[in-house]
Amino acid sequence: MNGLSINQKLHIKAGSTGERYISRIQEIKGNQFSITIPSNASGELLLASGQEVHVEVFVENGRLIFETRVTGRKRDNVPLITLALPVTVKRVQLRNFVRMPLTMEVPYLPIGPEELNMLDKLNLSQRGIAMDISGGGIRLSTSTLLAVDQLVALRLTLAEGRINRFLTVAGCVRRVEERELNGHRMYAAGIEYHLLQERERDLIIGFVFRKMRQKVKDG
Repeated sequence: MNGLSINQKLHIKAGSTGERYISRIQEIKGNQFSITIPSNASGELLLASGQEVHVEVFVENGRLIFETRVTGRKRDNVPLITLALPVTVKRVQLRNFVRMPLTMEVPYLPIGPEELNMLDKLNLSQRGIAMDISGGGIRLSTSTLLAVDQLVALRLTLAEGRINRFLTVAGCVRRVEERELNGHRMYAAGIEYHLLQERERDLIIGFVFRKMRQKVKDG
């Protein structure tokens, strides 16, 4: 099945806009699989039979990336889109992103899907401490428990020389560990970036490598 399974979350893109939509796999049968109607804060993605699409499926510690085409529509309690099973699948391991330990205050806020398109307008009123960061995600220490699969808005401070660049991104909590710090109960949340644009990922990766170079220079 090329690593695909029922109820896996995925992102799907069509056309040249690069806008990503969220869906889940509902059925795998024969040489095709069915997904829920893709949607995001802007609405639903309209797909025609034969249309080529780019798909990223979320799996443990990574994602599966492939191109495929729409084969049709069907209804099984809910309307579904059918896609051809991919011939070639690229697996990207999140651990392949270089992870940089650091201590950095990160304003954050739990959000709902309807707020994904207004991140820059949100008041990120809660504060966490980044424990490490990579191009794939961030580990955040919080005093408040975040639920697994909870969406959060994060404001990252990406220092570039004497200039601070502020980047507000969305993330999805993948795991949470309880820990004790100076007698206080704290939580370490592993957060994967959600709907991150590649230019934004490049900014974060650039920040990570600048921090690593500075650490080597400082000894």
